[in-house]
Amino acid sequence: MSKMIRKLILLKDDIEENLNDKKYIKFLDDENKHAMFYNPIIAPPDFKEYLKEHNIKEAYEVKDIDTLNKYRDKVYTFETVNGIYNVKCGVDELFKYVIFVDQGIVLDLGFQRYCFNVKDGFIYLKKFKYNYNKEYCYVSDYCLDSLKDYMVKTLEVVPGILKFVDDEKMNTKILKK
Repeated sequence: MSKMIRKLILLKDDIEENLNDKKYIKFLDDENKHAMFYNPIIAPPDFKEYLKEHNIKEAYEVKDIDTLNKYRDKVYTFETVNGIYNVKCGVDELFKYVIFVDQGIVLDLGFQRYCFNVKDGFIYLKKFKYNYNKEYCYVSDYCLDSLKDYMVKTLEVVPGILKFVDDEKMNTKILKK
């Protein structure tokens, strides 16, 4: 089963500052509805001219809430499951459901597992690394009726950053063995 990849992108031409995490994008149609990322391993000596000649756009990936809030009206969403990215203007906030667990519990649910940090009403997800002393969470695109008492509804605003939908759930108990 393939996993959807979602990126929030700002085109360099739409903003007046340079941000981290520069990307290069090649739109595949005149309407800018389909694209691919261009990642030069060795850039030609006249790289700027090469980009212009091949109609490759410079862009930045949005990876934090502050950048998203500052440029929300200029962000594009790029999504793919197997290859070419579908592009649309704006940001979709996706519902995600989270189960927080202690390292002493392993649930076999088929959900993605992450390490996490909760700060200022947001859950910051990190790639799962096995650590006996850490709590972690499972994230799903859907809520199972049989687990609804344990699942916390969130919004994924920026990939890897979830916002609690219900502030009362911010203090959700972690499942322990």
